[in-house]
Amino acid sequence: MIKRIVEASNVLSYVGYKWDTVNLPIKGNDVSSFVKNNVIFAENGSGKSNLIKILVAMKLNGQIEKNWYMEDQPSKLVVSMRKDKDIEYDGASWKDNSLQKKIIIFDREYIDRYVHSTGKTPQGAGGRDAERGKNIVFLGDFGSHNEEIEKLIKVKDTLKKKTDELKRQNAQDIAPLSPKDMDASDVYAARKLIEASDPTKLDDTKLEQAKLVEERGKLAEAQKKEKEIAALQLLDEVDEKPTLKAKRYKGGVEEEYDLKVDELLGFSVSEAVKKALAAVEHKQHFVKEGTELLSKDPDHCPYCTQSVVGLPLTDSYKKIFTEEFSDSETEVASELRKYKVLLGNLRDVQQPHVNNDRLVEAKKYVTVETDPAVVSATEADRQLIKDEIDLIDTKLAKTLEKVTGSKYADLEKVVARIDKAIDSHNTTVKAINELIKKLKTDASGGKLGDRIAELDQKIAKLDVEIIYMTNKVELIRLIDQYEKISKNDTVVDALERIYQTTKDAIVDQFSKWVEEHYARIAELVKILSPKMSVFNIGGKSTFDRRKIESPAQCGFMIQVNGKDKMDSLSDGERQVVALAYFFAMLEKMKDQDQMIVVLDDPITNFDAGKRKTTAQTIADITAPFRQLFVFTCDPLFKTYLLKQISNRNYYYIFSSAGSSIHYVPSNLETITSSFELDFQNIDTELGTDENIVVYGQKLRFCLETKIKEKYFGYSKDSLNEMIEQVASNSGQMFADLLANKDKILEIYNYCNTGGLAHYPRDGATSWTELKEMIHQYTALNL
Repeated sequence: MIKRIVEASNVLSYVGYKWDTVNLPIKGNDVSSFVKNNVIFAENGSGKSNLIKILVAMKLNGQIEKNWYMEDQPSKLVVSMRKDKDIEYDGASWKDNSLQKKIIIFDREYIDRYVHSTGKTPQGAGGRDAERGKNIVFLGDFGSHNEEIEKLIKVKDTLKKKTDELKRQNAQDIAPLSPKDMDASDVYAARKLIEASDPTKLDDTKLEQAKLVEERGKLAEAQKKEKEIAALQLLDEVDEKPTLKAKRYKGGVEEEYDLKVDELLGFSVSEAVKKALAAVEHKQHFVKEGTELLSKDPDHCPYCTQSVVGLPLTDSYKKIFTEEFSDSETEVASELRKYKVLLGNLRDVQQPHVNNDRLVEAKKYVTVETDPAVVSATEADRQLIKDEIDLIDTKLAKTLEKVTGSKYADLEKVVARIDKAIDSHNTTVKAINELIKKLKTDASGGKLGDRIAELDQKIAKLDVEIIYMTNKVELIRLIDQYEKISKNDTVVDALERIYQTTKDAIVDQFSKWVEEHYARIAELVKILSPKMSVFNIGGKSTFDRRKIESPAQCGFMIQVNGKDKMDSLSDGERQVVALAYFFAMLEKMKDQDQMIVVLDDPITNFDAGKRKTTAQTIADITAPFRQLFVFTCDPLFKTYLLKQISNRNYYYIFSSAGSSIHYVPSNLETITSSFELDFQNIDTELGTDENIVVYGQKLRFCLETKIKEKYFGYSKDSLNEMIEQVASNSGQMFADLLANKDKILEIYNYCNTGGLAHYPRDGATSWTELKEMIHQYTALNL
């Protein structure tokens, strides 16, 4: 059940409406919320129709237009529910819409859809026939019209001849744009394939086809040269990748290890050792021999044979001139030579030369998409390797001198890049070898012909796709044209079927419906309009051929005061039949306790008697339903509704800066008095934009309501009661009213056509200006 329209911002004529703000006098009290039965009164143009459009959109989960003057602003609609989650609309989609398909609406569209006479209708024959099958209350007769049937046959034959001619012309137009061996019917059947074709891929498709054509040519050539195919050799892969890791045997097992190049190049003696060796510079053998002697006799100098026990030089000799020192020097040199060999391998790496000639031969018969990657060091790589080798040679020449400037990290990148190229090269070689193997196998097994036939099919298929892509726009246009022409076939077939099929079938179907609904519709028509009579058509009925587009006209005979109204139903009479049909359908509806009934001015063309009866009928028939909303701009009908419908609330829709829904307590004067009490405290209120809108609406409501109700009995049941209301007022009251006429019109025009009515669209009306108008209204003492 709908509780409130919490907020409606930029939704049709509802610009910035908020329920709690507008219904401020009863804020915090739930009596203002919608209840089971709700009567909503509004003058034309105030926003009633737009509120119904919101309900229709909620029913259909459809879109709602924005306000014309705020199309670039966001929309928001929040509808609170009694039990379910709030329903929200953000201008594009609905959230938690629990009322989809649960709202039943009676409005002008309902009348036009379901009630027609054999004369002219507001929507014309086309609109009427579009709803055929739903139009159960379709007024007409069941007389036999042989002349019309003959006309029908003539029209059918003419239509068929014209259709056949249009089809022939269409087929001629489509032929030059179609693939060979395809006639027009094949193209029509291929519509989905044509629509799915993508002209932006035309170049790619042509390239794909060209490759297939090239491959086919090579296979055809291979068929002629069996010996050459048998002699084709496979390509060699690169067997070994370059590396900067050295190898060694450890525990009898060969393993790779990282050369610590920076440490090798940085190998040297300390400054103290350099000084000690300065005297024996260039005497390497001398130093080496001395080192060996020192290890055998550590107490005597290996060079002068004097005792060196206790001398500082002894410890230095012992620390420096050891076998470990000599071994380390030898190991550094050995490791550097390994590194040099690895660099040479990296510099000289390349793919097998034999592959060049073998690949040239293979390409004569197989399609190679990608050649194997080139495997070699670049000129920049070779220079980097040369610099590194030169650095090694420098170190080897002076082992004990520290050398810097190694580009080992850069060389690792070179290795990684060449390794990647080798992987790519070998992958491609394997793929090419597979093609060569398959070619040799197929050639020896006599299967090349099958492969050529398979390629022919693919090439032909791409031929069709290319034609579809090239001519897509024109082909779709011609297919659309053909399909439109073909709709004539449907009409011709329908006319023939109608002519040939037994007429009793439709009559029986209508009779079944009549059996279920006729009595209640006739009863409701009598209740709503006692002068009208609805008669079921008796006897065995036949088709009415007055309109070719109408296969049958099923309905009731309508009389008013005993006279046939078949060809001249007034809007009011159509409305009676539609309303009776609507009520009858409601009574037969399932899940009534889940549905919301909405009626939009169901008495537009009714007299006072029909208004009163309609109000009571609405109250009776909608009682089982979940919720009821009755909209009206008719004061008298509104009064009947308020009297006849129990457990209801009454609302008034205003339109000032935008449409807004106001709750009206059961005593009409209560809201007027409440608003006027607010006017007394106007000077203590803040002049916010919101208050300008709210108080402007209150001012208009009080001015209109007091004059209409107090002076002229606007909502009385009858003219007699209105006259009694006017007569009960004193002459002085009307004299004062006339005396203040200009001031009243000034205030009223301010509310409707001045700055207030356009606020906030075209600029603001000042709070001071509005307060002055309210003070003037209060001073009138209406």
